[in-house]
Amino acid sequence: MTPEPSGALEARVCAADLLSAMQGFLAAVTNSEAAYEAERERIEEGVGSDEATHRSLAELDAAHQHRRAMHEQGWGELQGEAEIAERPAQA
Repeated sequence: MTPEPSGALEARVCAADLLSAMQGFLAAVTNSEAAYEAERERIEEGVGSDEATHRSLAELDAAHQHRRAMHEQGWGELQGEAEIAERPAQA
């Protein structure tokens, strides 16, 4: 068996680190979505005026949209790193 060139080994290690980062990121997004859904359900089933419920849901939705935008930005950054990692090494 011939040894791998150091660039190939580095690319494989980098890809593994990137995959791990992506998996962690997706787990965090999943947890965030689950927390949002649970809070939304809690508000909808809660006791209070319709006005208070609508206000609470609007605040929750605004915060959720902000978190989603941050998640989309983070995912875009990880995709950019993946594209860089896929490029062949320049000699």
